[in-house]
Amino acid sequence: MIKALLPYLVTNGNGQEVLSFYKQALDAEILHLQTFGDLSDNPENPMPKENNHLILNALVRAGEAEFMLSDNQPGLPFQLGNHITLSIQSDNAEETRWLFDRLKEKGEVIMPLQETPWSSLYGQLIDQFGVCWQLNTLSHHMD
Repeated sequence: MIKALLPYLVTNGNGQEVLSFYKQALDAEILHLQTFGDLSDNPENPMPKENNHLILNALVRAGEAEFMLSDNQPGLPFQLGNHITLSIQSDNAEETRWLFDRLKEKGEVIMPLQETPWSSLYGQLIDQFGVCWQLNTLSHHMD
């Protein structure tokens, strides 16, 4: 079952500043915050120490509304227009696959469905109408 459909903001390396601004401006609460520095070291894809402060994933609540935020993946170009996406939060991997398969029809897969440090099944795509989607199976990683 889909648990939430959330706006997802992607920032250009200034996620900590953006998060601080929205926390104050919206009287928001940070429910979850994970930085690139929180990831385990991967010798095949080492992360430079100067990227440790970048936000990998944040969940923010403002009143009764929630949104998510992350910094752009280090090394990838930041593209205006893709800095606001929609994130589907599901509690079932089969449903995530089903939704992903339907949304990707005539679209473009950006990141195939896979296990990540924050999700048991996660993927990104742009649908045939140019809407950017992130599909996330909720798991123990977001507790």
